Amino acid sequence: MVDEHIVSSSTTTRTTSATSTMTTRSSTRTTMSQTLTAKLGPRKMSFYMYRAQSEAEYSLENINAADLSGVLWYLHNEIVITTPRKYGVRRILRLRVTMMNTVEVYQATHGQFGPFVAFDRGKCTAVGCSSVWDKYGFIVGCQLLGADVSKYTFDVPCVPPNCHAGFWYSLPGACPSEMVESKSPECKADFQGGACERVSGEKTCTFHVERAGEVSLDNLTRINNYTEFVHEGGKEYDPLTDHGILTNFWDGKHDQRKCAERMERLRLLFREGYPDMPDRLYEPPCP
Repeated sequence: MVDEHIVSSSTTTRTTSATSTMTTRSSTRTTMSQTLTAKLGPRKMSFYMYRAQSEAEYSLENINAADLSGVLWYLHNEIVITTPRKYGVRRILRLRVTMMNTVEVYQATHGQFGPFVAFDRGKCTAVGCSSVWDKYGFIVGCQLLGADVSKYTFDVPCVPPNCHAGFWYSLPGACPSEMVESKSPECKADFQGGACERVSGEKTCTFHVERAGEVSLDNLTRINNYTEFVHEGGKEYDPLTDHGILTNFWDGKHDQRKCAERMERLRLLFREGYPDMPDRLYEPPCP
């Protein structure tokens, strides 16, 4: 997902609750999707993105992020399979993103998002990045993570192609062709990126990002002391056995209901930690 450099068994009641939540959310997404489709043209939208990150701080542009299911899949597939955790990831950031893409990309795609591009240390590493910016402006990109790949789905049970898993996003900022340490003032002036204070849908003003809380991975996984956990031989997840050692939080990578329980726990922790913020915001459909 992210360019970082980007359960225990529950009772039947918890599982049923998580499943019901997924179904309700799916219905809401479908209704809102129809509403957006009916109103043609670029739309200004505000919704949550999530990002797995170490304790280091980064500018919230020239990055990749994901929706909630996408970030959990990324953690499960890339981060917790090594001990210590890959890239030193220790937390999940929640970002409130307001966006409005350009008329040019809407006319080409008839959707609200442009093509997804990957970032590594602030640099777009996809083929043809410059041609995307030149043609459409510095647009917010989106990519669908197929339900045949990830079991972190909004619908439980999920049977592709009638449901989907997570989304990955790209947020191009100033001087996206260079890594963070190589972004010169001249490059930033010539290639301003899409970040701005008041989103307008112009080629250099397509998104604004605000922090909306964070959850530590230790809290999510109920690991009281990660250093001791590692010292005692703990391992969060082994892809070969589909189990952890000294923890079972990540057991069942391909079990839709266990994935739903992990998604619901992350939502709960944000809800408890930030009660004055909306629990959820509508997530627009990704092409």
